[in-house]
Amino acid sequence: MTPLLLTRPRQQDDLSGEETLSLQVPDSITSWVGEAVGLSTSRGLGIAEPALLKTFKPFFLDFTLPPLVVRGEQVKVPLSVYNYLGTCAEVPTPQMHGFSYLLGEQGWALLQSGCRGGMGPG
Repeated sequence: MTPLLLTRPRQQDDLSGEETLSLQVPDSITSWVGEAVGLSTSRGLGIAEPALLKTFKPFFLDFTLPPLVVRGEQVKVPLSVYNYLGTCAEVPTPQMHGFSYLLGEQGWALLQSGCRGGMGPG
């Protein structure tokens, strides 16, 4: 694990010593542990309890690309769908020039996560 050092030197006027940070975290499913240290001329050294941050994506796709392709070659690119929504989700898949889909001719697919039913709108 690579530690990330974030410094925010500033005057804290709130006696509780609390601070709120808004940060953009990486687009992945993972856990982060945050630790904080404060120094005050009147109160000395303060060490906060570690805070846990879990990032989660309820739905995402993962492509398995081949290691090598030749120009003009037709290749299959397997697509894995991870759906943690707990319900079925209808996801539009627009047809792109030069690409064909095995999911259907209408340009949509019903992604299933433990649900049963046919593919297609309503």
